[in-house]
Amino acid sequence: MTIQEFLDWIYKTYELKNPYDAVKKAMELLKVTEMSIYHWKNGKRKLQPYMQQLIAVTIENHDLKKKLSEK
Repeated sequence: MTIQEFLDWIYKTYELKNPYDAVKKAMELLKVTEMSIYHWKNGKRKLQPYMQQLIAVTIENHDLKKKLSEK
């Protein structure tokens, strides 16, 4: 998953009002700076495998919590 796909997922999942709110939420979820998000997004820095794994785990965790709350 690319950082843009993750931002799109955040935007949709959390029903945010504007794209910048997705960047702020990504900062919170990944514990990174705004500059890191934009560097990945603009291709100035490569998204490392450990960060890709963190994104995948973050999404899985969200989905599991959602399923548990529905029961």
